[in-house]
Amino acid sequence: MRAGSGAVVADGSDVGTGNAGEAGNAASELQTVYFPFDSYSLTSETRNQLRNNLDWLKANPSVKIQIEGHCDERGSIEYNLALGERRANSVKNYLTRLGVDPARLSTISYG
Repeated sequence: MRAGSGAVVADGSDVGTGNAGEAGNAASELQTVYFPFDSYSLTSETRNQLRNNLDWLKANPSVKIQIEGHCDERGSIEYNLALGERRANSVKNYLTRLGVDPARLSTISYG
């Protein structure tokens, strides 16, 4: 899952523990989610998208994903790295609360 410009995107990036079919479909099956400007709070729309991603994760239990936190160009590098990390962790924590094994989820911030 990836974080995107001006908002976080949680983009379906597989880190490679599933079979080739599962890994190849992760990026196209998982929805990118966005956050409001300067925020890492999940909106109702974001939570709905993550519940759709949850269905895919349940159907592909051997796949691990990397959740990427991104921001737009505003703000310092340090600030954006921290915000991207909070965004990625927000997605990870939500998916974990919905029952995804945290060992299947890793995070990275690109700021």
